[in-house]
Amino acid sequence: MRTAPSSPSTAPALPFALITALVIAGCASQPASRPNPPPPAKAAVNPFQARIKARSYHLRLAAWGRPAASSQRTASAVLTIARRRDEVCWRFTAMRGVTTPLFADVHRGSGGATGPVVIQLGTTFRPSGCVTGVAPAMLTAIENRPAGYYLTVADRAHPLGAIRAHL
Repeated sequence: MRTAPSSPSTAPALPFALITALVIAGCASQPASRPNPPPPAKAAVNPFQARIKARSYHLRLAAWGRPAASSQRTASAVLTIARRRDEVCWRFTAMRGVTTPLFADVHRGSGGATGPVVIQLGTTFRPSGCVTGVAPAMLTAIENRPAGYYLTVADRAHPLGAIRAHL
């Protein structure tokens, strides 16, 4: 049996109409908009996470001052500023050549200049510890310009600082 040839004008229209119908049917089966996923739950902040957000300075302290400084006086230190808690913590290690340290302080000053004490790290020397209640403005100033501050450890022979390092 023979079929009648299709007219040239209806042959291309048939696939176009079929595709259009499938696209419309596919769009109608999906919702017009997808709901936003719920926001993630906020995790409780624990003290360890707060400590991570603190800024730490790893320092190598060396002899400073006159007469000629002794290269035998050295120490390593980590100074950590936790602005959220108004706290400064420190830890000195590998201290050599400093006989009976008296105290440690953070001073304002740059280069070889001697500056005022801005944070006392305790009333007597301790190899590690924390002080709280430090003025937030001071902590911000140190974080904004650490090179303008230095850490020093004093002993009886060197009351202005046996060893020191700029942050």
